[in-house]
Formats: sequence, structure tokens, C-alpha cells
Amino acid sequence: MGAKAYSTLVQVQVTPTIQAAAYADGDLLHAGVIQLPNILKYKQYGEIVSAVVVDLAKQKSALTLEIFSKEVTGGTLTINNPIDIDDAEALFHLGSIPVAAADYKDFADSAIATVRNIGLAVKSYAASGVSRDLYLAVVSRGTPTYVSTADIVVSLFCRND
Repeated sequence: MGAKAYSTLVQVQVTPTIQAAAYADGDLLHAGVIQLPNILKYKQYGEIVSAVVVDLAKQKSALTLEIFSKEVTGGTLTINNPIDIDDAEALFHLGSIPVAAADYKDFADSAIATVRNIGLAVKSYAASGVSRDLYLAVVSRGTPTYVSTADIVVSLFCRND
């Protein structure tokens, strides 16, 4: 069995603006949700196959990457506070991608986590027309202390076959 080539693999990289501060388990690392523009470049649906988290503060904290089919604005989406999605908008949650502390590999002054074989089927939501975007919330599942507002970089890879 040979390797399969994906001509429709799309990578979207985002750097959420976080606080240079300590976080608690369950806190949102940024304000609101983050748009993943054109991650569904070829179709309105796809499959998230892998994720990479670069931690420039080398905290190696567990996180979850919460994926939404549309921008959610209801509830509590405040930086460095527990995430609370409005009940009606919770229906737009497509899934969670866990990033464990053990997923990180050390570098001199950073750590990088790679999550493979995710297999999360996703579909964007559009009230009218077509949307190719998804939305992301990065949630702390540990107690990290970040030193810069750009300490976390997230890359998602989505297959659109």
C-alpha cells in the first residue's frame, strides 16, 4: 500500500493574541473565536487530518482546539476566563481536538506538539451562499503561564477531497 497524495490538502496557520499571564484549566486563551479563512478551499466540507501547536514559551500545557462551523458570539468568550458557549450556538460545535502535554517535543526555547490522524469531519455553515471558513477556540487544559501575546501558533491541516 503506497502513500496517498492529496492535491486538496489545505493548511491554515493562526497566531491568537493571548495574554502574557497565567491561565487556569478551562480558560480561553484569546478573545472570541478565531476565523480559519478558506480552510475548506475546495468544498464546503472536509476532514481535519492533523494539527501542530508551537509553544514559544515552552509551557507544554495540554489544550483543546474547539472547532465551530460558524462564528459563535454568544456566551462567555473572554480571554483568560472559562469558555462558555451559548446553548443555541453550541449546536455549531463540530468537535474537539485534544493536544496532550505528552504530544510536545522540546526544542531549546520552545516546544512543538503534533497531533496526527485526527479524522474530524467538518462542514462550514452559511445562512445563505457558501462559506469556506471554520472557527477555532483554543482552551487551556492545564495551568500555563505565557510570557508573550504571541506565544502560541496553531496550524490545522484539512483535506478537501
